[in-house]
Amino acid sequence: MKNLILTIFILFSLGATELYAFETLDTGYQEIKRYSAEFRLGLTGTEYLLNQGDSKVDDVYKGFAGIFLDWNMLRWRSQKPGVTDIFTRISYRNYNAEVDSDSGIFWDGRMDLFSGGAGIRYNYSLKFLSKQLLLFASLHGEVLYLRESSSDRDTSRDYLSLGLVGGLGAELAPAPEYGFFIEYNYGYAPVGSDDSNIEGHQIWFGADYRTR
Repeated sequence: MKNLILTIFILFSLGATELYAFETLDTGYQEIKRYSAEFRLGLTGTEYLLNQGDSKVDDVYKGFAGIFLDWNMLRWRSQKPGVTDIFTRISYRNYNAEVDSDSGIFWDGRMDLFSGGAGIRYNYSLKFLSKQLLLFASLHGEVLYLRESSSDRDTSRDYLSLGLVGGLGAELAPAPEYGFFIEYNYGYAPVGSDDSNIEGHQIWFGADYRTR
């Protein structure tokens, strides 16, 4: 009888411990879910992560570096596992010329792209090892300013364009106040008489600051 009571007590203790551990993990996830990204900082670089949409331009200019900053101005939460953001984005990207061209693109040149815009992002929330995993899709419009310059010819050309950019990505939030993300973007922004697409493909890595 004593052995039976002892066995029941041990099983009850183990069950209570497992239940407490599960509730603790779930509470951690629920606490992280109360927060969402307010500011996002993304970085990219090299020709493997930063490409032009027009192959002729991409053959001349190779991606060097890029940075963007998002501010999620409005964040709508719902009972469903999702957050919708209305965001603004400012970004800068730099490309360097590696070959000469008869089309007038400068030898020993560089291309600087500055853009600003606003859009919408939907985030779908999942629990992953007691942390929050967000899968998201976004769409934003932008005004893009491009400067094409050459150090050896001391001259430059300027362009202004309107563009549209779509994105897909994932974010992992190990704590309520911060998260890490990867984001793929593809956009269209025509420039010049032949409407060359200088927006193209980008893969970004970054971090965000999360608030309630």
